Amino acid sequence: MRKLFFWIATLLTLSLLTGCETIKLTNLTPTSYPENPSRIYTITLKVEQNDKDIVSGSVKPYIIIDGQNHLMTKSRTGPGLYEYDYHLPNGRTALAYYFIVKYEISFIERNEPREVYSELTRVDVQSRYVLSLETNRGPVGARISLLGRGFTPQDAIYFDSQPIRTQYDSPTSLSFY
Repeated sequence: MRKLFFWIATLLTLSLLTGCETIKLTNLTPTSYPENPSRIYTITLKVEQNDKDIVSGSVKPYIIIDGQNHLMTKSRTGPGLYEYDYHLPNGRTALAYYFIVKYEISFIERNEPREVYSELTRVDVQSRYVLSLETNRGPVGARISLLGRGFTPQDAIYFDSQPIRTQYDSPTSLSFY
């Protein structure tokens, strides 16, 4: 009778806890990156453990890109942070990925494997972007330069939804008056 009561109490407790998150995943990766010459982009995941029954050292986060599993490594920047450096193949300007975190939970004198998944996420690599203004003020009619990457002679700068006089200087600089 005592064992039956124990099992019923255990099942009731588990049914009450089914809505609790044992592990919470937070994607810390931006949705767009500026293009870089190495084509290596770091994807970062934060894993928060909210259950004392998770077996210590059993948490293993993976990133799935193009159907391939890649084990993520612990970040030196803080606890619960994991990173993966992905080399984007030539000719691609985007990637899609999701996370799987495998872990074990201690349950009635044994360890049970568990998994938690994230949503599919897309990251775009931008080949055109503005880094900064060369100066942040000037008198009316002064030339102000924008520094960035991927500019073309067809680019135009707008101020209050109106096009303003724009000058193409180079692929890394535009100016306006």
